Amino acid sequence: MPLRLLSLSLFVSFSLGASAQTTLPLDSNPPVTLGGTFLSNVPSPEAAIGHRIGSRHTRAHQIRDYFLEVDRVSDRVQVWQYGRSHDRRPLIYAAVSSPANMARIEEIRRLNLKLSEDPGSI
Repeated sequence: MPLRLLSLSLFVSFSLGASAQTTLPLDSNPPVTLGGTFLSNVPSPEAAIGHRIGSRHTRAHQIRDYFLEVDRVSDRVQVWQYGRSHDRRPLIYAAVSSPANMARIEEIRRLNLKLSEDPGSI
């Protein structure tokens, strides 16, 4: 009897879990509302990488190359390398902001450091 009860409870648990999941097909394109204008010289990730993000695996070097290309063509993005992985791959980070903020990125960085050292100083 206890084995039969355990089997029944496991069946019900898995059935409820499966029915509660909602999956989107890979080719679905949920609506995204973004304000502003897009620069025509900045390639889309799909155009640069060769497939829609999320439709299949994107390799680290493809993401890095995309960020470097956007950095090259846009005054709103700057990419820096901060180290290397255990596999000796470049590790990067990017700042994305207005052209006015990008022109004073070093000042913003210094203010951030000052704020982290003494929050009351700014």
